[in-house]
Amino acid sequence: MAKKEESTYLTIFNIIEVNENKDSITYLVETKPELENKNLDLQSRNSKRFGRKLRTVVDIPEDQKKVFIKINSRRYFNKTTGKTFFEDLSPDISNHKNMTSRLVKWIKAEKESTGRPNSQIADEIGVSEATIRNTLSQED
Repeated sequence: MAKKEESTYLTIFNIIEVNENKDSITYLVETKPELENKNLDLQSRNSKRFGRKLRTVVDIPEDQKKVFIKINSRRYFNKTTGKTFFEDLSPDISNHKNMTSRLVKWIKAEKESTGRPNSQIADEIGVSEATIRNTLSQED
């Protein structure tokens, strides 16, 4: 399907593909090249690329459809420590959840302003009610 560059706010990604059906929109994205250099600098020059992993995160619904973002995330290996790590996806992706940072804010605002049940919010965005409870109980 065609690229839909203007339809997402994500600043650190290039959109590769957009798939849309009657219930959901799925973006396939990868990080911009300048982010790769930032990640290597943060972890020192002793790091090298170590493969990729496809990670799925949830975003705010668009046109009453669930939105999923599949990130082709880069993995690195630190030669000094022997540990692997994934590229830093902040500020767009929440550090402790498989959702965007703006979705976390939206969930909290939606609950505060409308008082809707957690189950309704969960159904609308495509996550479990427990995920909504956990999101509401965690600090930013």
